[in-house]
Amino acid sequence: MAAVTALVLLFSCSVTKNLPENESILRSNNIIVTNSKSYNTLELFQYLKQKPNSGYILGWNPSVNLYYRKNGNGGGWDRFIDKYASAPVLYDAELVEQSVTNLKEHLKYEGLFDSKVDTDVVTKNRKTSVTYNVTLGKQYVIDSVEYFVPDGMIKDDFYSLGLDKYIPKGGYLSESSLESISENLAQALRDNGYFSVTKNHFSFIADTLSYDGHSTLEVYLKNHSRKENEENSIIHNKYKFGRIDVIINKNNTNTGLVVSDTTEMDSENYRGLHLYYKSPILIRRSVINRYIMMNEGDVYSDADVASSYKSFTDLGVFSSVNVTLNNRDSSVVDTKFELNSSPLQGYKLNLQASVNSNGLLGISPNISYYHKNIFKGGEKLTVSVMGDFQFHLHNNIHSNEFADAINLSFPDFVLLPKSWNMRVLQPRSEIAFSHDFQYRPEYTRMLLSLSYGYTWMSKSRKFQFAFNPLSARITKIYNISDEFLKKLMDPFLRDSYMDHFDFGMTSSILYNSNPSNNQKRSYHYVRILNDLSGNILSVFNGLMKTDDEGKRLLLGTPYAQYFKTEISYARTLRFGHNDNQQFAVRALVGAGTGYGNSSTLPFEKRFWSGGAYSLRGWSARSVGPGAAQLDTTFSIPSQTGDARLELNAEYRFPIAWVLEGALFADAGNVWNWDKNSEDTEEAQKGVFRFDTFYKQIACDWGLGIRLNLKFAILRLDWGFKIYEPGKDRWMGFSDWFTRGQNALQFGIGYPF
Repeated sequence: MAAVTALVLLFSCSVTKNLPENESILRSNNIIVTNSKSYNTLELFQYLKQKPNSGYILGWNPSVNLYYRKNGNGGGWDRFIDKYASAPVLYDAELVEQSVTNLKEHLKYEGLFDSKVDTDVVTKNRKTSVTYNVTLGKQYVIDSVEYFVPDGMIKDDFYSLGLDKYIPKGGYLSESSLESISENLAQALRDNGYFSVTKNHFSFIADTLSYDGHSTLEVYLKNHSRKENEENSIIHNKYKFGRIDVIINKNNTNTGLVVSDTTEMDSENYRGLHLYYKSPILIRRSVINRYIMMNEGDVYSDADVASSYKSFTDLGVFSSVNVTLNNRDSSVVDTKFELNSSPLQGYKLNLQASVNSNGLLGISPNISYYHKNIFKGGEKLTVSVMGDFQFHLHNNIHSNEFADAINLSFPDFVLLPKSWNMRVLQPRSEIAFSHDFQYRPEYTRMLLSLSYGYTWMSKSRKFQFAFNPLSARITKIYNISDEFLKKLMDPFLRDSYMDHFDFGMTSSILYNSNPSNNQKRSYHYVRILNDLSGNILSVFNGLMKTDDEGKRLLLGTPYAQYFKTEISYARTLRFGHNDNQQFAVRALVGAGTGYGNSSTLPFEKRFWSGGAYSLRGWSARSVGPGAAQLDTTFSIPSQTGDARLELNAEYRFPIAWVLEGALFADAGNVWNWDKNSEDTEEAQKGVFRFDTFYKQIACDWGLGIRLNLKFAILRLDWGFKIYEPGKDRWMGFSDWFTRGQNALQFGIGYPF
């Protein structure tokens, strides 16, 4: 009863009742650009000095409501409020004026000179809304550029840089662009040996008065920085690399501290490289030699230092990499790399579980062991074991799957030119082998897989690529039940389940607008997966034997020939107080088809929906295809299709401490192509057709609770069916808690 009373107080109590006299809550900020419809105002909000509280659920903020609920005795309840409650943000006119100043300064920095910012402040029921009306100022086009550079070797090197690419004529004048020009020109000179040059050695004079809307620009490279006088001038000489030290420190895994035990020091001098081990040998000396991109006596280059740093970081063995540069004299730079080792071995555990109101329970544990430096060259070994167990709570029907996999990756592109390694981030070559054994009441199946390929990132880290030029799989099916054997009289279904040999290639591309591990801002990603099989083997069709149905055989087994692709787009918007709320959406479309030696996709390549990361009102593989009824030939659901369409939306909000809540909705289905379906009424219900597919979209909604432990998110979602195509009916409140109309899903991490 006390808990109910507390909830009522939280919902019903008005925060404004407790405000000091003549104060109001800052309800909202709005920014309007009056003279441009295309200007993006989102980035301007960060320059506002005062931001309002935001509601967690439909404008209601439990943290703010709690703020005035103290007992005043300093007990546990008061300490709880101090820790989790938030004070309401009160409107402050001085902070609004500071925000106006910030906006003007930022616009000037971006080259919008003499911009104006006016404010409209509206207060109603002690709630204030502030609107910032921005009139963008004038911009100036750079018409001509003149350079002033000290005499000497640096003058010739400066003009050989190709200056037009650093300051293109016709660009707009702004402080931000001049800052970028300074950095880029200084970087170019440092890459050519001029170690002493920084962006502060550049200065500019712009004339915006002589021409209306245009300007001239004078660029000065000086021997002293902007903050120094001419008597502090030092001639910019060309430097060379001197001594190169690499020190590998041992990491104490118990304390996390770096241990420097000089009694275990070893040294080697090679190309001016002095290598020191303050631990047992962690990395082979040949690897260190390969990753140092400079030699003693080479012309100094920032790019060479950065490439070496990148190589050591990408290796994945060190917790941190530190670089120290010391100009020994006016022409020599000594370089020191300190590599701090990280724990090399560990285990990962993943668990997915679901139970629906029909009593079907699914549990999928996955445990893996990894070693990040198995051969002391940055080679990573991963060994994993996975299980998938599905069974009914009310009978002994069950399905078991056991799989094991070994993955070995190397920190470069094996068998490819070494120069390719330096064009990308984290290049790796991977060999993977897996074995999968599946037992179902209808059949037993075994799969053996082998793949070889490459993974890498773009230098911006926004793109991740994977390409496997070799992907091979052998699938064997046996112990087929009589009832299921009758089902396989359908030639297309039989083709999907028959023994086959899969030989082809796979690829994937992932673009993430915010690739950092700590994604505290809104972001989106696009993922494209492609799977192509059988085309190379088809070249040798004339050399292969055939079976009774004309299928070409390899090692006595038909080979599969198909193409499959899947594209997904997801966007996560962060908003609210400290951006602690999220609204995430995902759209996914996939399609595949068999051709040549196959009439359809192999069963393990077919699409399915349902489960903890899909339509959460259904258990895995229990949706579709189309409006077809659940196939009772399978004791455990196994609905699949040639195509998949799915839409998901989820609102995530904090509750208290590490608890988060979620409201979600999912929609989607799988379908077959007409060529792969029998000419029966039921089979035709599962066929994709443009004039009917939108009527066959399965829908659910639900709510979830999550434990955000920072290193992992434990998730429990309860999904309820809204529309079930197979029954062609919408579900209401009275249906949601009946048998077969809801499902509990447990997973690790967000669903998308």
